[in-house]
Amino acid sequence: METIRRINPGEVNVGESLLWPVYDIEKALLLKQGTVVRSEKQLQIILEKGIYRGLSDVEVVEEEKKEEEKNVE
Repeated sequence: METIRRINPGEVNVGESLLWPVYDIEKALLLKQGTVVRSEKQLQIILEKGIYRGLSDVEVVEEEKKEEEKNVE
């Protein structure tokens, strides 16, 4: 995993399984994919800490296109 992006608050909900593994800014694994966030307090703690996930294949392609566009300008 080379590229990560910050997870937005609306992407993680109490009582739902995580759709992806969650990392800190240094790419250390914090929570495995499928982990259920059990309380609002737990959700707030992890969001305040700053959580990240790897990009999907589609997101990687989109990021590469954006980078190419920046280089052209």
